[in-house]
Amino acid sequence: STPPRPPMIERFIATYSPEWYRKPTSQTVALGLVFCFVFTAYTTMQFYASTTYGQELASSTVSTIYFSFTMACLASPTIVNKIGCREAMFVGVLGYAFLVLTSLMYFLYGGENVRWARRLVVSGGAILGFGASLLWTSQGRLILAYSNKAEEKASLLGLFWAIFQCSSVIGGTLSFLYYSSNKAEGSATLYVVFGICILIGALCTQLLLPPSMLEDTTKRQDVEMISEQTPLTVDSDAQYTRGESQIMTNDRRHNVVARDARYRSHVYQQTNDVSVSSLLLYGVQPTISTSDVWQSVLQ
Repeated sequence: STPPRPPMIERFIATYSPEWYRKPTSQTVALGLVFCFVFTAYTTMQFYASTTYGQELASSTVSTIYFSFTMACLASPTIVNKIGCREAMFVGVLGYAFLVLTSLMYFLYGGENVRWARRLVVSGGAILGFGASLLWTSQGRLILAYSNKAEEKASLLGLFWAIFQCSSVIGGTLSFLYYSSNKAEGSATLYVVFGICILIGALCTQLLLPPSMLEDTTKRQDVEMISEQTPLTVDSDAQYTRGESQIMTNDRRHNVVARDARYRSHVYQQTNDVSVSSLLLYGVQPTISTSDVWQSVLQ
């Protein structure tokens, strides 16, 4: 049967993207940018939750987020395996956007004194927790798959977290600029900016390539054939530099094994002659030659 064609976005990127974009480092940067945009909004929202929502609503919302996140993590691996990492990340980022949407409705049509608006924000926190489980599960699977095709595996993890932590710097700067010229409470304008950041992150998930389309930048390690060091094989091994991996051809390996066999036969013959001489010295007549035994074994 004909294998299924890859999605249109993947075909487009594979056809028109430059070679450097198909390397693990480039994809790690793209993955980091997704999280940078999303958490520029979410980290700022969480830090200033008590200021924008009030202490009671902020406490309920954050508690709901992490309870939902914890429970959804039990089912998120199955979902990610079913729909794929990129699609799961896209859905997960939309969960963050849902909290922004409910917060906009809270500021525009409700407020702290409207019960349905408060409940709407809490429900948005529950949806965000579910989306966070998909987002982080997909991130872990992708970063491990990318590192398998990179020479410096730890550097990819460091690169991702460096870009990800830039969200705190950007979010802090954004909140400083906003609260320095506005009163200490949330507003629809602030959450519109948050929504734009999260939507950019959602679009960036569609630029991620599956690990199977990446270029393998690891150095392949050849198998080194090691034989026992004897006077007859030292000269064969001396030509190889220490630390270099060399594959010994079948003919050379056969020749070395044959020379080793002749060398050992010579040693065993000398040992046998000494053993027979010792037996004759004590008046014991050997019934079978030890050399015959060794020769039959070597053959």
